[in-house]
Amino acid sequence: MSPPTQSSSQSSSPPPPVAPSYLRDNKHQQIHQNQQQQLQSTQPLKAMLFIDGTWLYYSIFRRQSEKLQRCSIVHKFGAGWAFDHNFRWDALPAIICEEIQREINKNKWSSGGGANADRPVEIVRANVFTSMKKETEANSLRMKMFDDMASCNYDVYKMVTEGTQEKCIDIQLAVEMMHFATVPDAYDIAVIVTGDKDFMPALKRTRQKGKRVALVSMRAGCNKSLLDPKSHVRDFDPIWIEDHLDRLIEPKAKGAGDRFVTAATTLKVVCNFLASYRNGEAPVNSRDIGRHLKSTRVCGENLLDQVKTTHGGVNHFLNTHSDVFEVVLNGDAERGFWVSLRDTKNWPTKLELVATKSMMSEEEGNFYFPYKYEFNDAHYIFTENNGNDIPFEDRTQHLPSSAIFNTAESEKVLMKLSVVALRDKCRENELPVSGTKATLVERIVGKMRKDAANNFVSNIPAVIKQNKVNVKVTEYLVGLIADYLEEVGGVVNSRDIGRTLSNAKASGVGDNTNTNTNVGSALQELKLHFGGVYKFLVTEFDMKNYEIEFSESGEDGFMLKRR
Repeated sequence: MSPPTQSSSQSSSPPPPVAPSYLRDNKHQQIHQNQQQQLQSTQPLKAMLFIDGTWLYYSIFRRQSEKLQRCSIVHKFGAGWAFDHNFRWDALPAIICEEIQREINKNKWSSGGGANADRPVEIVRANVFTSMKKETEANSLRMKMFDDMASCNYDVYKMVTEGTQEKCIDIQLAVEMMHFATVPDAYDIAVIVTGDKDFMPALKRTRQKGKRVALVSMRAGCNKSLLDPKSHVRDFDPIWIEDHLDRLIEPKAKGAGDRFVTAATTLKVVCNFLASYRNGEAPVNSRDIGRHLKSTRVCGENLLDQVKTTHGGVNHFLNTHSDVFEVVLNGDAERGFWVSLRDTKNWPTKLELVATKSMMSEEEGNFYFPYKYEFNDAHYIFTENNGNDIPFEDRTQHLPSSAIFNTAESEKVLMKLSVVALRDKCRENELPVSGTKATLVERIVGKMRKDAANNFVSNIPAVIKQNKVNVKVTEYLVGLIADYLEEVGGVVNSRDIGRTLSNAKASGVGDNTNTNTNVGSALQELKLHFGGVYKFLVTEFDMKNYEIEFSESGEDGFMLKRR
C-alpha cells in the first residue's frame, strides 16, 4: 500500500517561524526581556506647562506696596531688583522637571521595584496665556517679560482687552489643558503655574482623564484651596518659585541695556512738580503725581511704570525718600494721598547729593541735566478738586477748600464735643437742636456732606464746567445704579458698583459739547463726565434715602446703604 498523500493545503503551509538564534535558549530570552523593560523605564515622562501669564506677571513684578514686605523676591533682592537683575525663564522648566522627578522617586508608586520611578521627566511644551490692553507699550516691562519667555521657546498666547478686566484667559488655559489631555501620548503630567482657584474644576477633570497634575506657585499669591489635599487637584507637593530664586534671578551684566532710570531722575521730576504748585507750600494729590509721571518718558518708557517696577509704586518710592517728602494718607485710598516737600528751599541740594552717587546712562543724563518742569494748572485737577477724605482734624489752610471730608473722621471729632457745643453748631447751621448726642452728630455730618459736595461742584475749573453733560447720560447712569441697589437689597460696596457699571454698555448718547467722545462701558462714561463714583453719587444721585460709610482704612472703597 502506498503511503497517504498530503492535501494541497497542507503542502502549501509555510513552516513555523524560527526564533532568532540569540533567543533560542531561556538565558537569552531573559536578557531580551530585561532590555525591553530597561528601554521602557528610561523613556521620559512627558510634562506640559500651562502658565497663567497674568497671575505670574503680577506675582513677580507687580507686588502692591503694602505687600512688598511679604514678597520673597523683594526681601532677597530689594524693591528695585528688576533694575539690575534678570529673570531666567530658561531655568524654570529644568527646575520643574527636577522637582517632579524627586517627588516620583520619593513616592515610587510602581510594581517594578522602583524601576519606573527612575524615568526622567521632560517638558514637551510650555504654554503661556495672558491678556493686555491694546495701548500697552511695546517696551513696557509686561511686554518684555512675555517677549523674554517667547525667546526661551515658550508658546505665548496674548489676548487684547479693552476694559479693565482681563477676560477669557482662564477659559483658554483650561480648554487647552483638557484638549491635550485627550490627545493620545501628548503628555503624562499637566503642570499649571498659577495661584488662582478658578482652575480647580479643570485640574480635577484632567486627573479624571488619567493624567497627573503638578502645581507651581508662590506662597504669597496662592489660594489655600489649591493646597488643601481634600480638593484632589494635584498629585505632587506644590513647587514654590521662591525656593529657587538663586537659580531663577541673576544680576545683569555690567553695561547691559534696557535698565531703568536712577532714583535721582524720578526725584527731580517729582520735586519740580511739587515745587511748582503754590511755590511748594501746599500739598499735591498723589493721583496728579501719578498722571504726571505717566506722561513723562525717559529711556523709552514712562516714569510711572518704572517707579512701579523698581520701587513697588509711588507711595513706596516717596516713603523711601521720607527725608525729602512728607506723605499724609487719606481715609479713602481711592482718592489718593497728599504729598509735600519737607524743605521747600533746600530740596535742590539734597537732589544734587543723590545725583552725584547715581550712575546714569548717557540717554538718562541727556534728560536729567536740562530738565525743568513748566507749570500747567491742568496738571493739578485732582489736587484742586478731588483732594477728599483728609482726616478732619488734620486739615490745614493749604488744603483745597473743595476737599470733601472723611465721614468717619468727622463723626469721631464731633463725638468729642459736648451736647451743648453740638447744639450750638446745629443753630449755626439752622438745624434742629433736639435729640440725643448721636442724632445731633448725624445731623451735622449730613449738612457738612451736602455743603462739601456743593462746594466741590462749584469749584470745578472752567475747563471741566464747560463740558456739560447731556441729561440723558445722567439719567441712564442713575438708572443703572438704582436698579443695582434694588437688586442687592440697598446695601453695596462702591467697588461692586464700579464692576457693575464696567459690565454695562455706555448710554450711547453724545456729549453736548464733545460728540467725538467714544467710551465703551458705563463706568468709562461716568468717569469721563463726573470723575468717579463718589462724586457722581453726591452730586447727581438722590441721596436722601441713602448714606455713605467709609472703612477706617479706606482701602476697601465705601459702603452705600439705604437708610
